[in-house]
Amino acid sequence: MFALLLACAQEATPPVLSVDAFGVRVEGEVQHVQVLDPDGVPMVSQRAPVPVPEMRVLVPFAQGGEHTVVADGHELSFVLPDELPRSFVEIEAPVGQGRVPVVGGKTITVSSFGETPHVGVLVRSFEARTVTIQAGGVAAYLPSRAGERVMHVVPVTEPVEVTVDDVTVTLVPQERSLEEARQELTVREVVFPAEPGGWSDLARAQDRVTLPSAWWARVLDGLGLGYRARDAFAPWAWQGVVLENAGNQPVDLVVTQRILHEDAPDPAFAPRMRAGDDGTGQVRALIRVPANGEARASLPVFVNEDLLGLTEARERQWTAELTLTPLGSAEPLRVDRRPLYASRGSTIASVGLIAAILAAFLGTGLLVVRGRRWLTERATSELMTIALFGAMTFLVGVAGRLLGSGVSALLGPFSSFLTGVVDDALRYALFATLLVLIPRKGVGALAVLVGWLLNGLALGSFSITDMLFVGGRIFWLESFLWLAGITRATGWLDESGFRRWLRLSVAFGLSSALTNATGLVLHVTLYRLFLADWYVAGIIGGPGFLYIVGACALAVPFSDSLRRIQR
Repeated sequence: MFALLLACAQEATPPVLSVDAFGVRVEGEVQHVQVLDPDGVPMVSQRAPVPVPEMRVLVPFAQGGEHTVVADGHELSFVLPDELPRSFVEIEAPVGQGRVPVVGGKTITVSSFGETPHVGVLVRSFEARTVTIQAGGVAAYLPSRAGERVMHVVPVTEPVEVTVDDVTVTLVPQERSLEEARQELTVREVVFPAEPGGWSDLARAQDRVTLPSAWWARVLDGLGLGYRARDAFAPWAWQGVVLENAGNQPVDLVVTQRILHEDAPDPAFAPRMRAGDDGTGQVRALIRVPANGEARASLPVFVNEDLLGLTEARERQWTAELTLTPLGSAEPLRVDRRPLYASRGSTIASVGLIAAILAAFLGTGLLVVRGRRWLTERATSELMTIALFGAMTFLVGVAGRLLGSGVSALLGPFSSFLTGVVDDALRYALFATLLVLIPRKGVGALAVLVGWLLNGLALGSFSITDMLFVGGRIFWLESFLWLAGITRATGWLDESGFRRWLRLSVAFGLSSALTNATGLVLHVTLYRLFLADWYVAGIIGGPGFLYIVGACALAVPFSDSLRRIQR
């Protein structure tokens, strides 16, 4: 078997090597890289704690010839010319943008929006010396150690030649219109919270700062527990901004963000950079949006939980102001404002989650411990009756789902108030009728189990979360049937119709209400939903309770007729 697995395994993709004057870059999940000189003598060896997708190794090249790179057993070679250049020249056009290596004879266009653009000329020398940078007839002399990068800033008001050793480049300013750039540049997407790279963080609710409930935070602090230690200077999350440029020229921007409350920066979101806050509450990022392309910026968002002013289960709203300003311009290109919410987890929801998990555990345990006994104690005719009613609840559920798929397109989240007439009321009317015919322990649980199995087999809807929902439903149903006396004795069957309706309404109504309540808590937790209090109360009080009470009123006379037939 081991040999077969080896034969079927695909050969690992070899790493890709790129070389510049100051080192090598290896791409392709590597952990250890070693560089050998033409004589086979190791020059540099670098190892990462775990395999990384890319490894950059600085190498002090001293001679030309064929060099070898060994990356996790893969040997790659490259050849350097015998006469190495004295320096390596890069350009930041304008200052603050990514460095671009340059060679002699190149012309670089620098965009300008009414202000004088500044270009950074960066030089890294192979030897300790004084680097001379000629810019428009003016020389700058910068002392440099071997391998050290030095920088000279050149204002570009007109075409200017910059010369470093034998490399000469021409910088040409290009005046651009702010109005034209506004039409070409669009904010395609703003994502919060996001990963450091600007991609959406799917584990958190969007456009919202979510904090644990106060009691849970106190418990964790008191026990010295928590999911991770947080650096005082680490952001709570990041905001990703995707910019799209429809023009034929790249745009260099300063992306600035502030979190405002009543048009003023809120101290609760003040940046906690290691250099401190300058009082503006701003965080900034530099980005170049290529011509006819898009770019993604990432901005840190800091949150001081003590200053948010959130009480238990309270929500507040702020404004996230995003400003796009071209480098070399004092006037912003675009200002984008979006609402930002912050909320603290509800103690009621936290207690509900614990109750839902506990009920699911107890219901599943009850089924495991008593399930076999329930099956063996029931007569075959009773098991057939339970299976029949369980199958009918499945059909009612399918009908409710089909109705809901059409109604939800019109009513949205309010469709449950209409579909509950079919899905909830009819199902519990069938349950109530079944318990009148067979008032025994486990009958309700077996009927629920039959409906769940048919739903999974027919519709392929089995999931790992079923234990939480089905187990909790079984627990609440069996518990309230027992407490109401329905499964403890049969004397209640001879009571008046009103008293029987009252018993059934209490048992099924309360079990349904708690099933709906814990189900909503699980949906909020598992699927990151945020539901209004009035909506939760409406779902629990309407389809979860009142509809069931009405269904029990229908079940009492119907079950009486079936009992007469049964006799």
